[in-house]
Amino acid sequence: MRIQTTDPIDGKDVTVSERAPFVVEGSGEDALKIYFNSDENRQIYLDVETEALGGHSVELFNRTTATAREM
Repeated sequence: MRIQTTDPIDGKDVTVSERAPFVVEGSGEDALKIYFNSDENRQIYLDVETEALGGHSVELFNRTTATAREM
């Protein structure tokens, strides 16, 4: 399992503890455990319909972190 300790919503590092909210995407060795700084950020992440994003997921990332990034 891979682990991400940067909250994808606010872009800040998460202090990982027993209480830190998280989600697990995928399964097995390819699973990704994503930690969040708050339950609110976790819910925002869960509310995003990834199938509807298509090729616009980078735009979503840029809006949520308030930082534009060139790919």
